[in-house]
Amino acid sequence: MSISDLQYQAWLADPSEERVLLAELTAYSGGSAVTRYLGSKYFDTGATDTPANKQYEGILVGSPYFASNMAEAFSGRSFVSMGDVLIDNGEGDLDSWITDAWDGRGAVLKFGDPIWDIADFRTILTGVIDSLQIENDKTLRLIIRDNQRTLDGPIQTTLIASGENTNSPVPLCYGEVFNITPVSTDTSTHEYQIHEGQIEDIVAVYVDGVATGLTVTEDLTNGKFTLSADPQGTVTCDAKGHKPSGSYKYKPGEIIRAIVSRVLTDPDDLDTSAFTAFDSDLDYTIGIYIEYRENLLDVIDKILPAGWFYGFGRDGKFSLAALKVPSGETSTMTIDEIETYGDLNVQKADIPQWRTRLGYKKNNTVMDFGSASGVSEANRSFFKSEHSNIAKYEVSGVKTTHLLAQDPPALPSTIVSSANAVTEATRLQTLFGTQRYTYRVRAFVAPLQIKVGSVITIEDDRFGLSSGTKAVVTGIVEYLLDNKLELELWA
Repeated sequence: MSISDLQYQAWLADPSEERVLLAELTAYSGGSAVTRYLGSKYFDTGATDTPANKQYEGILVGSPYFASNMAEAFSGRSFVSMGDVLIDNGEGDLDSWITDAWDGRGAVLKFGDPIWDIADFRTILTGVIDSLQIENDKTLRLIIRDNQRTLDGPIQTTLIASGENTNSPVPLCYGEVFNITPVSTDTSTHEYQIHEGQIEDIVAVYVDGVATGLTVTEDLTNGKFTLSADPQGTVTCDAKGHKPSGSYKYKPGEIIRAIVSRVLTDPDDLDTSAFTAFDSDLDYTIGIYIEYRENLLDVIDKILPAGWFYGFGRDGKFSLAALKVPSGETSTMTIDEIETYGDLNVQKADIPQWRTRLGYKKNNTVMDFGSASGVSEANRSFFKSEHSNIAKYEVSGVKTTHLLAQDPPALPSTIVSSANAVTEATRLQTLFGTQRYTYRVRAFVAPLQIKVGSVITIEDDRFGLSSGTKAVVTGIVEYLLDNKLELELWA
């Protein structure tokens, strides 16, 4: 590779440079997978290139754009990248492509100068094809998504092979959990399972809310335990779960990594430095139990209630981060009024909240016991709701400034301890207990320099922005061939 990253950025910043978008697209056609090589211009590779001796047919038309967005609440399935590529089919030569299977197949997009070797192009999106559509009688539209599409399915496909729960999913247990319902796998031996694979510990076993007097035999290697006799009641337990290769996982980043690695089996699919930073920023003990069939992304969304985001970068790696107040972060770019076109849109975000409440130590099996049950009064309170334990952080002065200051309902969480829950409630109150603003700006700026989650500075002679304000990029649309961006920002 002869073009350095610095030279590439300088090339991007020069709107007079000629550009070409190359697409390597996989489809299932005629009983096998085939790769089709397309470009916004014709482009040929040499005998020593990778791929070698390939012609990219110059039939991509229009100005391709790609968009990424965080979830509005800064939680859960936080950003998805997508793009549309138009393909010239004016002669009808590609009509047969409509009958091919494109969904879920790989798409790699590269961007560079038509006079460069292909090794000097940069990959700008590694993702999957959602569909190929007929735009009109002259054009096909290819819908591309990032690799998050591959995670949008059941977290567990392994089924219990025998017993009363045959063909039910094998349960999964991550971190420290309380009062979960194990799955009965063999009534003749009174065997129960809580996880697919090795776990750290079965901490306690209960029958109808009371610690059992039966002998509990643990099989930690296989995530199981057996009881010495018929329990004659509802069996629940406290446990510490997933322990691959003897290493117990209990932090948010560790558990998210374990979950996505069920699908992303190549370590190179993960932004490992981002996981390290995430566990440093959110150093909590958490726990989550999956007893029934659930979507993998839905499970990840439950890990933390708000103030974080995850998704795939342009390099195709899964990444994640905690949302932080942008004023304290390093800005990667300044966009000023000279670069903007159209109107700068500024709006106030939600009215600030004066109190944040957070549930912790989740009760995974709601059970309502009477006083004659033998369950203590304190435990009856715990058992009858998911979150009887609530942490809070208040800033009453917010109500002085904002007469309509919000007091939102308690957020459910997977956090285990009171101390961690208070820390998280404090963090969220800092994020959402101050008047925030959202900005929409369009700018003539070279693409591929910033991403969702980046912090940039915006300057304008209006709206108090003359000295510049740092903001988090929460949405971005990049027009690759036009040096144009549309940004959504939060500050």
